[in-house]
Amino acid sequence: MAEKLPVWRCRTCKAILGFFEGGDLLRIKYKDLIVYVTAETRKSLTKVERICRFCGTWNVTWLKGKREPDSTPLKEQLERIRDDIEVKEVKS
Repeated sequence: MAEKLPVWRCRTCKAILGFFEGGDLLRIKYKDLIVYVTAETRKSLTKVERICRFCGTWNVTWLKGKREPDSTPLKEQLERIRDDIEVKEVKS
């Protein structure tokens, strides 16, 4: 039997805004668009804001980060993403 996920509901009209998948992951679905919001690793909280598409109420929830901060030295972190970095020259 599938486990029911905790639901994030609009504070005014109680429409479903998203589903909490663990304490640090929030899934937001709108028609064919699915958005995942994950708590940051170096901060303990991530703020998620969304307007209800039914009543227009501004809703806010917080995700609590559970992951350990990356203790890898900065030089090694940069080496891992070196090929993904695009460097542009800025002329002043």
